[in-house]
Amino acid sequence: MPRHQKGTNRHRFIYLIRHGDYEHSAEHFGGLLNARGEEQARLLAEPMKRVPVDAIYSSTMHRAWQTAMILRDEAFPDLEVQRTPWLKERMFPGVYTGDDRDVEKEAEAEEVLEKVWERFFRPSRSERHDVLVCHGNIIRALVTRVMDAPLECWFRAVMTNCGITQVMCAGDGRYRLLSFNERGHIPYRLRIFGCGEK
Repeated sequence: MPRHQKGTNRHRFIYLIRHGDYEHSAEHFGGLLNARGEEQARLLAEPMKRVPVDAIYSSTMHRAWQTAMILRDEAFPDLEVQRTPWLKERMFPGVYTGDDRDVEKEAEAEEVLEKVWERFFRPSRSERHDVLVCHGNIIRALVTRVMDAPLECWFRAVMTNCGITQVMCAGDGRYRLLSFNERGHIPYRLRIFGCGEK
């Protein structure tokens, strides 16, 4: 990831980070990071500390919040992690069909996606760098929006735990996908694509 320097442009840079590997937990909404997930989260510090981050936002699901807190502690101790339910995991159209499909939940997911887009994906009055620590589904859905692709394509992409996706919202309102699922900071032994699969 290149080293950034603050400029005078109105570009907004968004860093979409998937949470670390985790285990389900009855006591913690969204599960708890396991030892591998904690190590993945700590490794985020090296590429991200080169970025002049203005704010860190997190899903309310515990695995994402833990990831955000580790990143904050390792690289941005002066920032607060702001939690929002808009960033929690969702199921978007394109996966299930027939009786397996929950149209109501898919519609709700699309409505929330629109809120996330309106809140975070807009030009800024000055250069800004925002980190969103969340989940693979919503990151992939947002990327389809950036690329002006059908939302149903989101499921065709694969994401690594603690992979970094960069989007630029230019001052003139145009969007650019700068990178998708950067994972050079994660050694091969820790590269998990979901469901424990390497």
